[in-house]
Amino acid sequence: MLTFIVTGAASGIGFAVCQKLVAAGYHVIAIDINQDGLNELVEQSPDYIHPLQIDLVEEEALTSELMPLVKEREIKGIVVSHGKADDNDIDQNDIWDLVLTTNLHSTQRLLSQVVPDIVSGGRIVIISSILGKIGTTRNTAYCASKHALLGLTKSLALDLAKRHITVNAVLPAWVNTPMFVRGLEPQAQLLGCSTSVLLKRAAKRIPLRRLVSPQDVAGTVMFFISPEAAMITAQGLTIDGGERGGM
Repeated sequence: MLTFIVTGAASGIGFAVCQKLVAAGYHVIAIDINQDGLNELVEQSPDYIHPLQIDLVEEEALTSELMPLVKEREIKGIVVSHGKADDNDIDQNDIWDLVLTTNLHSTQRLLSQVVPDIVSGGRIVIISSILGKIGTTRNTAYCASKHALLGLTKSLALDLAKRHITVNAVLPAWVNTPMFVRGLEPQAQLLGCSTSVLLKRAAKRIPLRRLVSPQDVAGTVMFFISPEAAMITAQGLTIDGGERGGM
């Protein structure tokens, strides 16, 4: 059975990616720490979703729980969609370590274990962020991790080219996900308005007049894994509704 591994599968972008992969006929090893979200995926597609509740920061869980599932299946590829977006000041070493460990180091550990089992012609798609190309205030850890994921994408693509495995990154701008909305709450409180008001203000800055949706990102992932994208690798594609004019 052709199988994709999807991390951050229980909500937002990862959830939408799982739905589209199943619709395309793939089996999915859906990884997250949120069991409720995984249960919802299973309810939707019990024959195709193989849930795995693990914390990717714990490398032992990869070896003992993920790899036995990998060895039983034909792994077509990986979609890396987990992450942590805590704000930080430069002297907050604990947050820096947590964000870099979650977003970058755990991704490298996952890839190091699974890549040898990906079939020739497989696909790896990493969800970075527009903050993998630009910076923003009080976000040094998150921005650094997302810049690093883009560098990992470009270098790993060259390493795996001989196996015809493509590696690409998707760089969405502000995606209307639960994690994004939670991140707006402190700013909304400071401005004395609701998060819904902030979302409307953000949408007005975008030429296409809406925020990016998880389905938008998932659709781009599906393009990258399609036969039509077989000659596209080592790329980072921005999805921002034209906000940055193609930068």
